[in-house]
Amino acid sequence: MSQPDSDATGVQKPTVYQYSFTRGSGQAAERGVETADTAELGHALELLRSTSLHLSLFKIVLTDIDAEQGAMTMQKAFGNRGMFASLAAGGFSLLLIGTDIDSRITNAMTVQAIYASLADLGLRSRLEIAAIHSPAPEIGDPDDILLHLANLPTVQHPFGRAA
Repeated sequence: MSQPDSDATGVQKPTVYQYSFTRGSGQAAERGVETADTAELGHALELLRSTSLHLSLFKIVLTDIDAEQGAMTMQKAFGNRGMFASLAAGGFSLLLIGTDIDSRITNAMTVQAIYASLADLGLRSRLEIAAIHSPAPEIGDPDDILLHLANLPTVQHPFGRAA
């Protein structure tokens, strides 16, 4: 590990750490859950397991629009506030970090963000959603939790209703 460097004024620069990570075993791909972006989501979950952050992981299905419109909706709704991935069976997984408020409020805010995004894009869709809320260390194996999420039954939310 390197020692912090000093700049010309004698102020210590923070140490920059460089990490190298390897992907998981690929078991989720064998089980039909993993897409290219779910591999990245699983990798992010693996990295977050060593933190004390609270995580919310959602399965989101937009039934009346195509996959490209769904991806645009998710990007508009969550942008850099969340990480989303396409699920092989359809729909999206969404990871929100630091959601330690009441899970019902987190769910309602998520649904509301999706509906606002649909409206901004001039789209309408029924929304089906399932959620897992947990501290990061309790998430367990990322491949297993993503498989569990993909198999969770969803609850349908009528258009325009937050939760």
